[in-house]
Amino acid sequence: MRKFALSVVTACLLASSQVAFAQSDSSKRSDELFTKMRQVDMLSQILPAVFTTDQLKKILPVLEKCRKVVRDTEAKEVTVMTALEAMVDRSIKAGIDKKQMPKGDVKAKISTTVRLLTSIRESVTQDNVSKLYEVLKAELNAGQLRAIANAFSPKSIDPKLDSKNWTQEKKVKFWIRVVLLDPASYPLLVKLSR
Repeated sequence: MRKFALSVVTACLLASSQVAFAQSDSSKRSDELFTKMRQVDMLSQILPAVFTTDQLKKILPVLEKCRKVVRDTEAKEVTVMTALEAMVDRSIKAGIDKKQMPKGDVKAKISTTVRLLTSIRESVTQDNVSKLYEVLKAELNAGQLRAIANAFSPKSIDPKLDSKNWTQEKKVKFWIRVVLLDPASYPLLVKLSR
């Protein structure tokens, strides 16, 4: 529980620092450049699959539905978190004005909410990965699936991952999660489909 609370605090700190950055012109430019750099990385993962235009035209509608599910989920998250906002604001105000530590029930509600939302997000991601995997399996040839499975080492994402014994299916699903579902990939895939 302590690790989880710490991760909640860390996530909140990162989010608040990003909000502060989002207010300056230089941070907007930095975000634009970062997105372009991400797209270079995504291209290095996408291009080895040698997708045909026809394949992309079958993959993109499924990807678009997956993206819509993510947007809908995020909208529901806002509703859930907004219900806690007044309580959170009071806790922040008491902390600043009266130097009061946030109460246990406030932290517990936040922790429970974050766990719930994280669980929902993971479920949505797993569903999206499964849907996209089925399309890739149906539309791509064996060489393309092999290229995707070997496009990069999962250790480059997380050094603790031991993918030596992973099946090709698990590697492809990991690639879908990390590459195909990355928002930076979508505009590239749309352009490649033309």
